[in-house]
Amino acid sequence: MPRRRPNRQQSETPIDTSVNDFWQEQIKVFGRRAFFVDTGGILKMLEADEAVIDFFDSLVGDQLITSTYVLTEVVRRIIKADHPNRFVGPRGERHSDLAIYVITEWIENHGIRVICPPEEVFNAAKAVFARNRGIGCDLVDVLSFVIVSGLEQNRIVSPDHHFRSLGLACYPSAIS
Repeated sequence: MPRRRPNRQQSETPIDTSVNDFWQEQIKVFGRRAFFVDTGGILKMLEADEAVIDFFDSLVGDQLITSTYVLTEVVRRIIKADHPNRFVGPRGERHSDLAIYVITEWIENHGIRVICPPEEVFNAAKAVFARNRGIGCDLVDVLSFVIVSGLEQNRIVSPDHHFRSLGLACYPSAIS
């Protein structure tokens, strides 16, 4: 019989007071014009969608951010793509070479900062995931939502319509 860990008491709100200091620090670091980039927004760029490329190039004054969870999902989806030519970099990179390009050059070239959410944020995401299991979000999507909410924003770079069900505005509209 497997050993069970003691059940920790968890907050019922998406963002509890124990992580409030984390969010206030993130807002100080990123400012009030933080714009979260989700997995779909990055992958769409790799499908050579000019609207997405132009969108990233046209942003001025916004701090682009993403999370370690999003980048992990991007790398997994690039390497395990269902079609070998689905994702291609600007110099023809594919598979692992493309994944390395994205997590090094691409995020740096676009000034994207990466958040590593603490355990309390992850726990909040698990609670939100359980409450919203019927709208088609996976755990990374919900974690992205919790981060956007914690930063007191309501917009996300993603073609995924289920973010609208959570009250977020998806940008750019051309990829929706």
